[in-house]
Amino acid sequence: MAFNKMFIMIPVMFAARKLDGEDPMVVYYLRIAYGVVQGICVLAVFYTYLKSFAVAKKYTDRIIYVPPPPTVRNKI
Repeated sequence: MAFNKMFIMIPVMFAARKLDGEDPMVVYYLRIAYGVVQGICVLAVFYTYLKSFAVAKKYTDRIIYVPPPPTVRNKI
C-alpha cells in the first residue's frame, strides 16, 4: 500500500491559511518547529549511520572476492 502525499499536503495547506505570517510570535514558533524537525531528521540519519557502522564492523573478518571486469581484446 503506497502512502499518498496528499494526506500530508492538504492539512498543511489548510493550517497555513490560518496562521498569521505577520505576527512575530507565530513566525518565532514556526522557526522553532522547523529547527526541531530538522534536528530530529539529523538525529535519525546519525542513528542510522551508527547502526550501519556497527553492522559493518561486525563483518570485517570476511573477505569478498570480486572478479575483475572482462576486458575487450582486439583480434588482428
